[in-house]
Amino acid sequence: MGERGNGTASGHATGPEPGAGPVLPAPAKGERKRTRKRRIPPLGMSLQEAADSLGVSQNTFQRLVDDGKIPGPTQLYGRKVYSWQHVSQAFWALFPHLDTKDQDDDPWGEQTV
Repeated sequence: MGERGNGTASGHATGPEPGAGPVLPAPAKGERKRTRKRRIPPLGMSLQEAADSLGVSQNTFQRLVDDGKIPGPTQLYGRKVYSWQHVSQAFWALFPHLDTKDQDDDPWGEQTV
């Protein structure tokens, strides 16, 4: 007879039951286990998240803030939080030529070079 607690009488461990879904690793020490996906869009972002949302590095994002092109963070109990809405609005304001109010449904329509 095999050892106790290894899954089979033959001593060989078995894999997950067929159709049981993927086996996920246990959360790292100190990491919370997430049981549900986040469905609420973030209202505030860290510097890294704000930079990622624009597709730029943290240094480039900080330069945009320093130049007044993107609004700076708000201090919340020692944490700097960037407003998702304000960052998004400021980002799109950097592209005035993309104003779609006066365009028809074809964004690639008559463009002069």
